Amino acid sequence: MATSLMTSWLKPIWSVDISMKSSPSQTGSLRRRSSKRIMLSFDEWNVWYRTRDRATRTKPGWPEAPAILEELYTMEDTLVFGAALLTLINRCDRVKAACVAQLVNVTGLIMTETGGRAWRQPIFYPFQHASQWARGTVLDMRLICGTFAASNGERFPDIVSTAVLAEDGQSLALFCVNRNFGRAIDLNIDLRGFKLDSFIDSRVMTSADLDATNTADDPERVRPERGPDATIDNGVWQLKIPPASWSVFRFACQ
Repeated sequence: MATSLMTSWLKPIWSVDISMKSSPSQTGSLRRRSSKRIMLSFDEWNVWYRTRDRATRTKPGWPEAPAILEELYTMEDTLVFGAALLTLINRCDRVKAACVAQLVNVTGLIMTETGGRAWRQPIFYPFQHASQWARGTVLDMRLICGTFAASNGERFPDIVSTAVLAEDGQSLALFCVNRNFGRAIDLNIDLRGFKLDSFIDSRVMTSADLDATNTADDPERVRPERGPDATIDNGVWQLKIPPASWSVFRFACQ
């Protein structure tokens, strides 16, 4: 639902841009068309609950830099974060900057202790994977998949996905979030215009406990593992996306 809200916020801005270029003026003639396009900076984005009451956001006396706003992110939050990230990547033709909030503590990808330990929150990993493998050309995908019903009855696609061709054209990364909590999804890849040469590897984040999180004492409870290999049958690459998961599949290109 969060990614649908993000999309619904972006669409009216594009509509205004289009109307400015082609709408009739009050005299009935067309306005001068402009070659300029409205670009967007999306600042700041992340999962933020803001559900703690004031008692948990204050400390007695005058403590130095108390922990009062830190969010501890779970595997379920990682699915929301990953889907939002892919939504922004898929709209990179208009979204030219998107700043995640924050990098350290509060709503951070990384948590720290004063003078002590540091550990990665589960939402760190989709951001890391995108930084490594989502550099290049975002492909225009046509995804066909099943849907699930939210609590309000509205239906949403099971899969949020994007594909990025590397800057050197030698590899392709397919990012997927499976928002179906109950079943794995088989995915077939039908590509036009270039050919995948071989499967490189995959990374998958999932957990039987969607409330699982990382802590200073257990910093790697939720992290990516090596995922299933892609297979090819009659020229069609096939993947299996685990339920409630963030996945990255990488291919070499001819």
